[in-house]
Amino acid sequence: MTVPAMIPTKINIPRPRMDVVMRPRIFHILDEGWDAPTALTLISAPAGSGKTTLLVNWLQNRDRKAAWFSLGDGDDLFPRFISYFIASLQSLEPSLGRSTAKALTGGDGQTPQSEAIIASLLKDLAAIQHPIALVLEDYHFIKSPEIHRFVAEIAEHTQPYLRLFITSRSDPSLPLARWRVRHQLVEIRSSDLQFTAQEAGEFLHRVMKIDLSSAELVTLQKQTEGWAAGLQLAALSIRNRKQPSADWSWGDGSRNLSDYLMAEVLGQLSPEKQDFLLQTSLVARFSAALCNALTGLKQQPKRFGRTGFGESVPCFTG
Repeated sequence: MTVPAMIPTKINIPRPRMDVVMRPRIFHILDEGWDAPTALTLISAPAGSGKTTLLVNWLQNRDRKAAWFSLGDGDDLFPRFISYFIASLQSLEPSLGRSTAKALTGGDGQTPQSEAIIASLLKDLAAIQHPIALVLEDYHFIKSPEIHRFVAEIAEHTQPYLRLFITSRSDPSLPLARWRVRHQLVEIRSSDLQFTAQEAGEFLHRVMKIDLSSAELVTLQKQTEGWAAGLQLAALSIRNRKQPSADWSWGDGSRNLSDYLMAEVLGQLSPEKQDFLLQTSLVARFSAALCNALTGLKQQPKRFGRTGFGESVPCFTG
């Protein structure tokens, strides 16, 4: 089997931003994932919540040794995923996974079984003298059951030498419930990532160079629900229009907001989900029965979620 040429930036840790709001209350949760014998630290939240920024700055602030793998559409193939997985680890420890990597690029046309890959990697990881973190960024791109099984095995059997961190826009198909019961799962959710009024004030004043009164700050924080991307879009709208922040509403920044949602949310959905949203866009609130009537479908949404703007909508999981 021939493994495609790798893109080096996919295994590089993103460069930390110079102006960020340090968030010690969430750093403390990440510290638990490093210090406790957990199988996984999961950061699950919608686009624009600050998942990557949080992890990068925590790693820098705590001076943690880490490997990084930024996932994308093409990484939902087991051989490709494993190749990048090993390459990310080798960026820290060049000896990790050498035999497995050699087998993956061999000329016999056969991909090693996942059990053999796991056994080989576990043997190498057991020789690590100091703990390291491995970050799988944007894991929501992964749908392959084989990859999920591999990640679950690695997560359960590589303590205490490997700390696994996953960022995702939705909960991955991993045994989260089992790990939760066993106290082997550390979770950071949207509610944790929402900026408090104090954090929002620091962000707007120091990063966006906008000074607000206490009342204006509370209003803006409530309107954006502490959503990091929303705060930034609102700040750009206020700064560019030079309008009083007390008069600001989501309508004032609708162009910036719609551009962001089209690129980062709607653009990431499958054609089927995009078509569903188009057919149901005429109504402000809806139920499964109304969706069926509008689309002609006979299926039930798997769960209901929130857009972040006050409306409940069906969220279809992959």
